[in-house]
Amino acid sequence: MKGIVYNGTTTELVDGLTLRAPGPREVVVQVAAAGLCHSDISYMSGMYPVPSPGVCGHEAAGVVAEVGNAVTHVQPGDHVIIATLAACGFCQYCMDGRPTACRATLGNWSQPFTLNGDPIYNFAATSAGKGILFDDVNDVPVQRAGLVFGCSHKLGTRDNLYFKYRIQAAAELWHAGKVDFLIVSGDNREKYYNEPVTMRKALVKAGVPYDKIVCDYAGLRTLDSVVRANKIFGLSELTLVSQKFQNERAAYIAKANGITVYGYNARDVEGYAARKTEDREVLARVKMWLDVNITNQQPKHLGNKEPIL
Repeated sequence: MKGIVYNGTTTELVDGLTLRAPGPREVVVQVAAAGLCHSDISYMSGMYPVPSPGVCGHEAAGVVAEVGNAVTHVQPGDHVIIATLAACGFCQYCMDGRPTACRATLGNWSQPFTLNGDPIYNFAATSAGKGILFDDVNDVPVQRAGLVFGCSHKLGTRDNLYFKYRIQAAAELWHAGKVDFLIVSGDNREKYYNEPVTMRKALVKAGVPYDKIVCDYAGLRTLDSVVRANKIFGLSELTLVSQKFQNERAAYIAKANGITVYGYNARDVEGYAARKTEDREVLARVKMWLDVNITNQQPKHLGNKEPIL
């Protein structure tokens, strides 16, 4: 394989680069055309603190040659344009629609190439990926279990649409064969308030078998639910089920705890209730960031492992 390699002092066109096999969520593209942009020139002039030697060029188009075993959105033979920088999909910059400023991958250079047996960096961790949160159930990858986040089923005397739409989404996910089990995780601190049991009853009514529903009675908040899915129920991969705003927050928490997740976005709510939720979500994301990056917050309750077999 040919490539332009910057070795820290000079740049040359080399022949003989080899590329490792793709990881589970990686795509290898046979490049048809690529350009060197100002970012490459800045790298080659020493302006960027990027390690060398490295292969230049991160704006390209080509044909998919290989895909990892967790990739579902492209297949060999597809014509693609490669994103200029990798993006995690769920850091604050990605969630704000600015993936080129992603702080989760920017600066995390890898060494996918070798030249004469020596490892070579890629200048920019390019990506041919797709987001991990889905609005169409047909796009959701198959996982062992889905994690359904709890909330009250009533707002005063009225039905809580957030609850209603989450149950609908969870049932759709199960009926589509995307999960074998559903974990219903929520609050159970008061005698007459039990989110997991209420969710289980609603899911059974929606046609999900009782024995395919697992109750997590200590999902006091999003962080607790996500971390307990791993530490108590033994899941390193799962599908999140909630409205998009909560799935985004849960995905950030999951990544920080080494858990691979996808998400199925339940229908969102409009009107006054939605505006209140949006205001509250601003504070929730600030607290989430502090919990993950500053205080290393853990679930209030752990306990004995209950692996889903």
